Amino acid sequence: MLRYRILINPTARNGADGRWVGIVRAAFARTDHEVVIPGSFEAMCRAARDARDSGVDVVVVVGGDGTLNAVANQIVGGSVALAVVPAGTANDLARQLGMPLTPLEACQAILAGERRAIDVGMVNGQCFLTGGGTGIVSDVAIGVHALKSGKGLAAVVTRALGSLAYTLYSAWLIATAPRVAHMLTFRCGKEDAVTGLLLAMFIHNQASIGRSVCACPGTRPDDGTLGWCRLTWQGRFRGLWSAAAMNRSGAHVGHPGVTAGEACSLELSADESVEFMADGELLAQASRLVIEVRPGALWVVAPPQRPGTGRLTEATSRCA
Repeated sequence: MLRYRILINPTARNGADGRWVGIVRAAFARTDHEVVIPGSFEAMCRAARDARDSGVDVVVVVGGDGTLNAVANQIVGGSVALAVVPAGTANDLARQLGMPLTPLEACQAILAGERRAIDVGMVNGQCFLTGGGTGIVSDVAIGVHALKSGKGLAAVVTRALGSLAYTLYSAWLIATAPRVAHMLTFRCGKEDAVTGLLLAMFIHNQASIGRSVCACPGTRPDDGTLGWCRLTWQGRFRGLWSAAAMNRSGAHVGHPGVTAGEACSLELSADESVEFMADGELLAQASRLVIEVRPGALWVVAPPQRPGTGRLTEATSRCA
C-alpha cells in the first residue's frame, strides 16, 4: 500500500476552506496517509524533507504553484512523487498535468493516477516547475503579490480577479511605468552573448502560465529542454501589442523584437541586480542568473488520460 503525506497550505486561496480539508481527508480515508497543516514556510519545507527521508511514496500538496515550488525544492531528484490538489490562484502545474480543479475529483485522480517524470528548471540552484522570468515578468508578479497581500478594496479586487490580475497589471505597467525595460546580456548555451534593452525574458518548462499567457508555444515539461522567449524593447505600443498577442496561444512569436527558442542552459547578466520570478515566487535576485534544465528530475502523479493535451511521455534528455 502506498504511503501518502498530505500537506495543506492554510494560506493558499482555498487552503483555509474547512470543506476542502474535510473532502481531502475523506477521499484518502482508506489509504495509509497522514495530514499535515504546517504553520509556516519553514515547517512546510521540513515536512517535505521528512517525507523524502522517511519512505513516503507520494507527497500530496493542497495549495498553489508557490507551495508546490517549496515542496519540490525539498524532494527533487528523489524517489518520492509530487501530487497536487489545486488550491491556488493560477494552478499552472495542475492544469499542465490535466488535474481536475475541484478537490474531490483531484483526489480521485491522484488515487487512480500514474507516476510520470518531468523536467525541472534550475535558477542559481533553486528549482522551478512551470515558468517565469525577469524584466516585466518579475515586476508584474511582485506588483500583483503586493496588491493581493495588502488591505482594502485593491486587495479584494485583485484576489477576485485571480490570474486575470496579472494580465491587467502588465498592461497598466507597460503603458504607465517610468521604467519597464532593462539592459540585459543573454547567452543561450554556447552561443555568443547578446546585449540589449529587454522588456521581458520568459523562461518556461511548459507553454502557458497564468491560464492564458502562452509565452513559449510548444514547450513541454518532459522534453529535456526549457523554452525561452525574449521581448526586446520596441516602445510601449509594441510592448502592449506583443503582450496582448501572447494571450492568443503564442501569436506574439514573429512580432518585431520577439525571439523564442529552446535551450538546455541559459545565462542572464546585468550591471545591476535583477529578480527572477517563477512558480509565482521570487527565486533569485542577482546580477548573474544561471538557468539550466534537469531532465526527468521530479516524479509527479498525473491522471491516466489528459483529454486535449496528450499524455506526458517519459522524460528524455536532449542536453547530452
